[in-house]
Amino acid sequence: MIKKMIFLSCLLAAFLHGGAQERPYQTYSYSSISGLCGHTITLHKNGTYVYMSGCEANQYYNCGTWTTKRDTIHFQPADNKTIPVVQQVTATRVPGDSIYLTVLNKNDANVTQWISAAQWLPRIGVIYRLNEYDTAPVKSDIRKEGSFITLITLNRMFARSFDYPADTANHFVIKLHLSEDQIVTRGRWDNIPAFSLIKHRDSLKEVIPHPLAIKYVLEKK
Repeated sequence: MIKKMIFLSCLLAAFLHGGAQERPYQTYSYSSISGLCGHTITLHKNGTYVYMSGCEANQYYNCGTWTTKRDTIHFQPADNKTIPVVQQVTATRVPGDSIYLTVLNKNDANVTQWISAAQWLPRIGVIYRLNEYDTAPVKSDIRKEGSFITLITLNRMFARSFDYPADTANHFVIKLHLSEDQIVTRGRWDNIPAFSLIKHRDSLKEVIPHPLAIKYVLEKK
């Protein structure tokens, strides 16, 4: 339960905005290639952090908790493998030879367009994407024999599989524990170990050896 609360807290800190929400305490960043690539660490007042890296089309992120000891900040990543992401799966059979998928957030709002999904055929190792460029509230395709519904976006986000057999059902409604703002459409979880950075004036510097392989200084924004 503690790990669950830590992870959900750092997701909230990362993706919620607005005057009523807690604003970042400190943000440090480094950018390269004309600002298209870089690293950012945001420290929040509630003791959580968000680390994001990569370029526009290939982003990685990690979050967890942080503590300080003198001039050193210690970061403890959350365990993404144990976080409950899917709240409920309702699988039914409806007439026809198609397969249908609807994804709801924790408030029952339709977020299907933000979730890339496919039919996966494990016996031949092939996937068939469901309406990849369709913004309709339901994704669909012709049902393939022996297929599974796989949620590609969540697979990437949490580095684990979200697969559901479609052998006896062809209509899926999946409700998440996440809000819309917590769905990172292009992000991949960066499974890094605990690490530390030294705070010096308005910058963070690496502590060797460093799991993030940061060879530069993160400056305060």
